[in-house]
Amino acid sequence: MIPDLAVTRGRLRLIAEHPELASRSYESLAPQRERARAYLVSAGVDEDVAGYLCAAFVGATFEAWMRWAAGTDPDPVPYLVAAAGVLRLP
Repeated sequence: MIPDLAVTRGRLRLIAEHPELASRSYESLAPQRERARAYLVSAGVDEDVAGYLCAAFVGATFEAWMRWAAGTDPDPVPYLVAAAGVLRLP
């Protein structure tokens, strides 16, 4: 589902201004990390590797969203594609 980009940008800028919010952001993504980890494990990826991949993906895509939010580009997709592009599945 595509988020409301104006609202998303505003929320991310607020998170960037408050370190305590940024530190909680990773924590709030735990359900998504767990679903992704379970999917990778079911596809044959080692459990430890799947956990590392999920953490890397969350970190990279969160950074992409934050970089997009800091600017004025209307489209976050290039940022997300670049972030996902640095990750390699085994």
